[in-house]
Amino acid sequence: MRQIVDYYFVLKAVNRDKMDVSYSLETVSKFGINRFSQGLMWVMHEALGVPKEWMLWKPNEKEGKYILEDVMAGGNFGHHDERLAHGGGKWNTVKQVCRHNWHLLWHYPADVIWAPVWFVWHKCWKLKTKMLLAINS
Repeated sequence: MRQIVDYYFVLKAVNRDKMDVSYSLETVSKFGINRFSQGLMWVMHEALGVPKEWMLWKPNEKEGKYILEDVMAGGNFGHHDERLAHGGGKWNTVKQVCRHNWHLLWHYPADVIWAPVWFVWHKCWKLKTKMLLAINS
C-alpha cells in the first residue's frame, strides 16, 4: 500500500502542475499494463479518495478489487504474506515465489511466464557484477 500512496503524490503533483502525461500513457501501453493501471485507479479512488479528474485511466472495479485484496494480504512486498512460506534458503524462496505467482496467471500471464527466466537472468547478472567488481578492485 505504501507504493500506492507514493503514486497518489505523483498524481497530485501531475494535476497541480498540469504536467504532460503522454509519455507515461504511451509507456504503460507499451508494457501492456493498462489493465493493472485501470485497477490501480479504482484502488486509489476507493482507498485514498483520489478524485476521478486526477485519473490517467478509467477505473476498473473488478481488477481494482483483485489488486487491493492482494496488496492487503501480502503487506509490504509480500513480507507479511501468509501464503508464502518464508525461510528455507534462496532456492526455496524462488520456488515459493513462483508457486505464489500462479494465482496471478489469469490477470498478468506474461509476468508469471517470464518470472523464472528473470530469476535466472538476475542471478547471472549479480554473479557477473560481483566478478567485475572483484577484478577491478
